[in-house]
Amino acid sequence: MPEQVPARVAVPFLDEHPSSYVVRGLVAALERAGLRPVRLPRRIGSVLARAGVRPPRSSRAPVVVPMMGPRFDLLHTACLFGTPVPYCWDVWEPRWDDWVDVLARLRPPLVMTTALQSAEHLRDRLPGVRVEHVPEAADLQRYLPGAELADRRIDVLELGRRNPPWHDAVAPHTAELGLRHLYEPQPGQLVFPGGEREMLEGLADSRISVCFPSSITHPLRSGSVATMTHRYLESIASRSLVLGSAPAELPLLLGCDPVVPADPDDPWGQLRSVLDSIGSYQAQVDAARERLLAVGGWDTRAGQIAALLRAL
Repeated sequence: MPEQVPARVAVPFLDEHPSSYVVRGLVAALERAGLRPVRLPRRIGSVLARAGVRPPRSSRAPVVVPMMGPRFDLLHTACLFGTPVPYCWDVWEPRWDDWVDVLARLRPPLVMTTALQSAEHLRDRLPGVRVEHVPEAADLQRYLPGAELADRRIDVLELGRRNPPWHDAVAPHTAELGLRHLYEPQPGQLVFPGGEREMLEGLADSRISVCFPSSITHPLRSGSVATMTHRYLESIASRSLVLGSAPAELPLLLGCDPVVPADPDDPWGQLRSVLDSIGSYQAQVDAARERLLAVGGWDTRAGQIAALLRAL
């Protein structure tokens, strides 16, 4: 980076929710790439965002702002420390207009989104702003490769949101056969309430991890945006076999499709068949994990972000 405009990364307030793990991974990788951290004060950004004005920028120095959803308060606060450069998760179609309104007002020189469809939409509506699709990544060193699939103790894991038609078609059968099938007891309750370590160990002990994009599980929230979320990366890093639906971004990133497409006509028959032959998928999960280690870590993504900042 040119010395007169050293890039920084904003560190928002983070709690212990799993979504904060992702932000921590990005921030830590950008720090390792040479960006200096700046801790954003709380509350002031909400006042600035409600005022609907563009705050004065303290310098030209780019400040990468991790935004898990439309956290426009963080983006406004970052203006007080330099030129904001948002890295955006959850840019869902129903709120595209809100994103466009705020970004058009603040005029960041670069906008990065994890969703390819959202990047394409924002690019069309924000002339003069560089919009890039920069896929989500993971802190891959945290994830355990686990035992071979045949030796794992959790048969089916639905981590986070469910696809109700799929879940309702298989849950009575897994219960009847005494299979270990883990899912949220109630929506919003964590499958692994004991914290991050329990979650990592659970992933590494799961044979099948069920993953559907939010466009299928929560279409009112996400609209048509089918994007690769962290659960896909976590599952692949833990050598679990992913069953569900693969967003186009995932094979684009890995160069192969690691997901077993769910059969909508016979979910239980397919699941039973896969579990009966789970050992035959071992080479597939091994290859997917090796490919993810090469292209899906936050350090790789931080290098891409640093290159984009230099191009500014």
